[in-house]
Amino acid sequence: LLDTSAVSSGQNFDSRMVEGLPMFSNMPIMLTRFAAGVNPSTNQSLVSQGFADGTTQAAGAAFGGVGSNTYSIDGATNSGSGRRIAASPNSDMIQEMRVESSNFDASVGHGVGLQIAMVTRSGANQYRGTANYQYWTNKINELNPSQRLTFTPSGKALYETGRSHNLALTAGGPIVIPKVVDGRNKLFFFANYSHVDDFIPGKNQASSTVPASEAQLRGDFSDLLRLANPAQYQIYDPLTVRRDPAN
Repeated sequence: LLDTSAVSSGQNFDSRMVEGLPMFSNMPIMLTRFAAGVNPSTNQSLVSQGFADGTTQAAGAAFGGVGSNTYSIDGATNSGSGRRIAASPNSDMIQEMRVESSNFDASVGHGVGLQIAMVTRSGANQYRGTANYQYWTNKINELNPSQRLTFTPSGKALYETGRSHNLALTAGGPIVIPKVVDGRNKLFFFANYSHVDDFIPGKNQASSTVPASEAQLRGDFSDLLRLANPAQYQIYDPLTVRRDPAN
């Protein structure tokens, strides 16, 4: 007989890995970059805590504009618009995360990219709480080549004021009810609080252009028209442009 059942494969990040691995802004979703079978985008945007309908595709872009990644928390969908993650929880809130990269079984679907499932923590028979704090500052971050060429002294001073505070608090345990039938608690609670305070000035976007010649330093970018199909490009001054009445 031939077994045609699907074989699920992927990377599982258990509680010890989620607690022990370093991650930016204390967000487990960033660990997807290091899962087996994942080819993350080089210009990956970061997901911020506290935002609904996040600003990234987490690891990799949609193939041919179809599919991309899908997300879930405790079995419920966590996918936002445009195949983006809807909300990114902090690591102290997550018990386990699984990243499926191939051979999807019938329990997952709706996308041809990664299947990223998170399971939140729950209360137990012992009271337990955690506290987690992360901080970074631009004062110890090196400028990239674009920033070195474009930042004025005042711009560099503003850049160095950039910082981020990330705080996460959790508490969980049993809800004790008198006269429990078999002496065991059957009702538990778990609470999580997350606070993020970011100030990120002087960020160079991926589309930033550094003048590459004397002509470009004078504002003459006509050499960019010498591309494969110059008819697709038009350079104009947005302050002096006039509307085309036919368009």
